[in-house]
Amino acid sequence: MNLLNLLIFCLIFTLITIAFLFVIILKYKNEKDFLQNKMALELEKWKFESEKDIRQDALKKSKAVLSGQISEHFVPFRRDIFPYNAKDSKFLGMPIDFIVFDGLTNGKLEKIIFLEIKTGENAILSSREKQIRDCINAKNVEFKILKVSY
Repeated sequence: MNLLNLLIFCLIFTLITIAFLFVIILKYKNEKDFLQNKMALELEKWKFESEKDIRQDALKKSKAVLSGQISEHFVPFRRDIFPYNAKDSKFLGMPIDFIVFDGLTNGKLEKIIFLEIKTGENAILSSREKQIRDCINAKNVEFKILKVSY
């Protein structure tokens, strides 16, 4: 009978141990689910709170760009900052802001200037503007006539 009691005791102990481990596993699974839900909520909260700041920053940058584009049109009329005759300046906007035919209005063209207007604190040339600058500096500029008949 001692052996039978020992087997029963071992079986009961094993069942209790399995039940205890099952409870622990369920507890950690619930904690894991809770933490995942909490993290997902925190992420959504951060997205919601940050979206306003991101949109405001984008709007601020957009306003600065638009303001710069508008002010570029009026720069030739600001004699305090524009060293050329406004009548000699032809606005392109893209890929370069102005071509200045310096002296053309007075009847004596002295030089042709490709002019890029920059406003703002972080005003740098775009890659296209740099390519134009480099092409001009390398004297890869031509004058051609294209004859067209209709």
